[in-house]
Amino acid sequence: MVYQDVMRNASLEPESKSIYAYLACFAGDKDNCHPSRKLMLKELKMSEQRFSKYMNALLAAGVVKVTRERDGNIFGKNIYTITHKVIIAEENAESGCSEIPHTENEYTENKHTECEHARNMDTNNNTNRDREYINYQQIADMYNNTCVSFPRVTKLSDSRKKAIKARLKQYSVEDFQRLFTMAEESSFLKGKNDRNWSANFDWLIKDANMAKVLDGNYIDKSTSTRSHTITEEERARLEAERIANMPEWMKHLQNREPREDDPFK
Repeated sequence: MVYQDVMRNASLEPESKSIYAYLACFAGDKDNCHPSRKLMLKELKMSEQRFSKYMNALLAAGVVKVTRERDGNIFGKNIYTITHKVIIAEENAESGCSEIPHTENEYTENKHTECEHARNMDTNNNTNRDREYINYQQIADMYNNTCVSFPRVTKLSDSRKKAIKARLKQYSVEDFQRLFTMAEESSFLKGKNDRNWSANFDWLIKDANMAKVLDGNYIDKSTSTRSHTITEEERARLEAERIANMPEWMKHLQNREPREDDPFK
């Protein structure tokens, strides 16, 4: 179900709403789904960078949450949970405006106008400020929950926030989850090396180090030699899974015979 509160929210861009609607269609009457990133890029006709930008906005706004589930593959799959709610606490706190109820009385409309004016003035006076809300704690929690063999993160210092913000200009939140998963599965990064050295959160989120881990430089040899080629049987299973998660109206459109005057044939 696609909720009006999300689709009519002015803080979300049309591309973010498109991704939200797509996930909601997959979820149907449930609150979660797991379409592959490759499938979403293809069917939404978005580039990797563009998709990451607007998916990050949904994650930061609290509309969508993503978790990692292992299914026998080294990377596993993403489970997208849809909350159907928009929570952008930082933006509301900075402007001094609370969430505006969907009522049509004059007082509410005036307050809404005042809040919008305050936001516009704040943006004009701080042109270099990053307008997107960044959930730094989400990244730290993701690390603590995944990298259980590494030292825990107990405090988000300014330098750590700065590093996270810089990486999010190139990578998505999902990339961070993949980074932490690959680090936890690497014997070398956990200390099994000739120096008895192990990585930590600060090392992993450095630009060069994050790139090397994601490139697979620290994958265990026994793991890296496995074949990850998708077989025809696996491909058929994934297609059947995609169709099973498809809403009924979409299945009907896919299976119906085209008419001569059908503009979609």
